[in-house]
Amino acid sequence: TIALQHNSANNANGSGTNESAFINTMAFVSQQLSAGVWSQSCTGTDGGSPISINTGTNFNLSTAVGATAFFTKKTVGCTDLMVTKTVNNAMPVVGSNLTFTIVVKNNGVADATGVLVKDLLASGYTYISSNVTTGTYNNVTGDWTVGNLANGASATLTVTARVNAAGVYANTATITGTETDPDPANNSSTVTPIPGAIQANLGVVKTVDIAAPTIGNNVVFTIAVNNAGPNDATNVKVTDILAAGYTYVSSTVTRGTFDAPSGTWTIGNFTNGATATMTITAKVNAVGPYSNTATIAGAEADPVPGNNSSTITTVPNAAMVNLSIVKTADLKPTSIGEEFDYFITVKNIGANLATG
Repeated sequence: TIALQHNSANNANGSGTNESAFINTMAFVSQQLSAGVWSQSCTGTDGGSPISINTGTNFNLSTAVGATAFFTKKTVGCTDLMVTKTVNNAMPVVGSNLTFTIVVKNNGVADATGVLVKDLLASGYTYISSNVTTGTYNNVTGDWTVGNLANGASATLTVTARVNAAGVYANTATITGTETDPDPANNSSTVTPIPGAIQANLGVVKTVDIAAPTIGNNVVFTIAVNNAGPNDATNVKVTDILAAGYTYVSSTVTRGTFDAPSGTWTIGNFTNGATATMTITAKVNAVGPYSNTATIAGAEADPVPGNNSSTITTVPNAAMVNLSIVKTADLKPTSIGEEFDYFITVKNIGANLATG
């Protein structure tokens, strides 16, 4: 504590004072208006020239007043602690995991001690895991004990949680410390994810055993389906109607039933992570089309519709036909405007008749 004394009623801010000592970024300056009452702040700026309560301008006291004015400078430890909370998915799916990131920083001007962040997961989440760069986190109490945090330093906490089907989804982190904080507005941060409807990422892949079959022979299509979640799927069906270029022979399924006339493979309930396979044996007809598509759908919303269908196209007799063309002409001088002959030879040296 530094005391500034003005010893003379007509000494206007000069001789006998140590006003320059008031310039201190961690201090406040105030006139003692009454015992024990001070005007104080942590703004970190020079308190300026002391003001007389007698006249209101500097030390220009009346010469009739033989008073002594005392002023005191007091050092105050100030730390502007702030916390920012974010989430990696603002519209998560029920049952999926999301990650909260909590970043704390000490904006100064002093080092902070006893730093504690309160961040207890709301009822809409189930704790999975967490990681901190400084201190320790107790997921049961929600206390992140940071401890000391130097001026300008920061620390990060990440919390991974599963989204429950019901509960409170607003989640708040609050920071406190031992020192005075002049800006409490940035001491808490809240995020509120909005869970979406139940979703199931259904996928289908269709393949064929012979890409270039012989007309009249059989091919086997394999249709593999899966549920990539994050939720179970219901009323799952695959539609796979054979094109006119094929005649149905037989089929097998690992689950559900297949109705060949309608091309409907009924799977029904399909849990998260489940897979199933269907095979269709068909004879290749002489006339197409030969493009064939399988499409999967369920009762739930699908977050990735791009994998809901798969198409395969065979090219019958492609491996058994070998066409070639050669164009020739006599190598003799020819004048402009003179007619000449050239020859085009087309051959099929393949094992089957080429058509079209």
